Amino acid sequence: MGKKNYILSKAIVSFCGSFLIIFIPFLLNMLLNHITYLENENTYRGIRFSHIYCSSFINDAPVNNSKMFLYPLYIKCQILYNIIYTFMISIFSGILGLFAFACSLKIKKHKVFIFVPVYALFMLTKLAGSSFSYYGELLYFVMIQAINGINVGMFFLLCLALVVYSLISLKLECGREDL
Repeated sequence: MGKKNYILSKAIVSFCGSFLIIFIPFLLNMLLNHITYLENENTYRGIRFSHIYCSSFINDAPVNNSKMFLYPLYIKCQILYNIIYTFMISIFSGILGLFAFACSLKIKKHKVFIFVPVYALFMLTKLAGSSFSYYGELLYFVMIQAINGINVGMFFLLCLALVVYSLISLKLECGREDL
């Protein structure tokens, strides 16, 4: 029972630590920007995509994209949109932290190479996004940046696959006798 609790607690710390490393700085940045620049609309894309830059924002071609993730919310309240987007990226960061921890259970020597599976994951999704985008919207895959649209189903499928792999890896590691 001791090893199982140890691995479970390390997995929880990996997820929470990776989540907080992204969430707290971005949330503080949004808060300080909102306090300092009250009328700036606080968009993460910069002044060009804020309501201040162009008065006809809704009809403007560069950002009028109904495929954009939560586009109606972005038009109505950019601050809430930024908080939700930051929360989603932070959850993804936590999942990547859990994935890296699960990979570290397999790699016994040279733990510095734990970044390789995460890097390979990003490169494969980038390759998949550029290769399969020609075949239609169903296979359109964008990891984080969503100006031109994001296939939320593919994003959540990737997150689910990473969580399932990590949980299976943790379950198998808990069954081993050696630490």
